[in-house]
Amino acid sequence: MKILIDCSFMDSTQVSGVYNCTYRLLNGFKDLNDVALEIHIIIQPQEKEYFTKLFPSFTVLLLPKRLSMVIKKIPHLKGYIYSSFIDKYIVKKNIDIFFCPYMSIDSLFCSKAKQVGILHDAQTYILKKNQFVKGKIYKFFMDRILDKNTFIVTISEEARKNIQKQLPYLKAPLYLIHNSVIVSRKMIGLKDIENQKYILFVNTLMEYKNIETLIRAFFLIKDKIPHILLIKARSTEFWQKKMIPLISDLKLMNRVVLYEKNLSDEEMAFLYNKAEIFVSTSLMEGFGYTPIEAAIYKTSVITTKIPVILETSKGLFHYYEPAKDYRILSSTIYNLLQNPDSPETLRDISKKLESLYLPIEQARKFISLFAEIRNM
Repeated sequence: MKILIDCSFMDSTQVSGVYNCTYRLLNGFKDLNDVALEIHIIIQPQEKEYFTKLFPSFTVLLLPKRLSMVIKKIPHLKGYIYSSFIDKYIVKKNIDIFFCPYMSIDSLFCSKAKQVGILHDAQTYILKKNQFVKGKIYKFFMDRILDKNTFIVTISEEARKNIQKQLPYLKAPLYLIHNSVIVSRKMIGLKDIENQKYILFVNTLMEYKNIETLIRAFFLIKDKIPHILLIKARSTEFWQKKMIPLISDLKLMNRVVLYEKNLSDEEMAFLYNKAEIFVSTSLMEGFGYTPIEAAIYKTSVITTKIPVILETSKGLFHYYEPAKDYRILSSTIYNLLQNPDSPETLRDISKKLESLYLPIEQARKFISLFAEIRNM
């Protein structure tokens, strides 16, 4: 079976949840070591060295550089501009399935093969409702990309429910395959934090990730504990305009640390493992892989009690509600610091979650779906 995978959205110089999910799935395909499986990946020209080193058995298709400046200005036309190029390659190589692991407004698509894509969540549809013109443009182009799929994969049951609610008109059936989580067996220390006690947050700094609740919760217990609040993320406009003034007003500039370094899997393993507690205050998730990663690295986890996290964590975390109640969160954090989980409990949670989200098992489920679609 021949699979053509759209990795044209990937940027090896950047770190994001979507990139991590895609790398893990690609590793799952590689680890299958299936001689009957032929993987082709579409990438940007500047990514050739990086991807060929990571996945030497994959065939690489480089996107032409023509019109790249135009696409940067109007990314929603990218799929239309390259559609003929993609179709010609599909016919030439006799591709069975065209697969997009992250469907967005600038995704590629085809008309010469059956197409499968992952729609991670409906969050952008929800957020764009408050932007009338941009929201209409987003919906117009995104709906047409989705219509080209034979199947659409969702990454959690809760994400599937939200997608069905927001997009009841979808033609393609929705198919559930959970994300995977890669576990590094090696840890590389981080000298700037190795002697520091910290509570850890790893997520994007958008308003719906609810970081304000965590900052206010931390403020209430700051004089009772020696920890810093370590936030592993990239700065955003929301962070600059809303959170930095809040941190300054609360006089937490020396206790709340934004950690923007790009870290390897081995360094992330150290970051997770050394945290006293990992906290997720998110109001919306498609899967919620960072708290699962933290738990796999044997760190106690506190999260909001949103349905998707309850689903993917299998009820194994500490939960608090209401999600925006910083007083309850503060008490939950402090109580867990005073009464930590036992090493045996953390080890059991780690084993259960690791076995559930192996990349090779995720890859097998996709190959099974592709085979079913090919034979339709």
